[in-house]
Amino acid sequence: MAKLNLGRVAFVLCGEWAEGTYNKLDVVYYAANNNTYVSRVDNNTALPTDSSKWLIIADVATSIAAANAATARANTAAQAAEEALAGLVDEINKIHIVDDDNGKTYAGIIHVTNGKPTLVYDEKTGG
Repeated sequence: MAKLNLGRVAFVLCGEWAEGTYNKLDVVYYAANNNTYVSRVDNNTALPTDSSKWLIIADVATSIAAANAATARANTAAQAAEEALAGLVDEINKIHIVDDDNGKTYAGIIHVTNGKPTLVYDEKTGG
């Protein structure tokens, strides 16, 4: 039976890039920009930033930017939810009064000043 040499078929982890010769599918970490690259060619002596010889497989700057953008969106959503919840809690804490004669609804709170309660209310609109 004839044998067929397929060459390398998997990545070879080589650690941090250092001057030297790398072969196709060698993977290096380049500390100068915190990215990870895989060699496209055999006998590769180029810097990992040479895109004709290396393929970037982990772009830290792009990943950090995407993570920061996602965090900002999440923070904005959390703030909006917090504000909406505060408004809802304020509404829940109010006394709701319905005037059976005219069907109007009022919402208010009771303030106590010098031992005297006072109902402060506004007509609710829209239900």
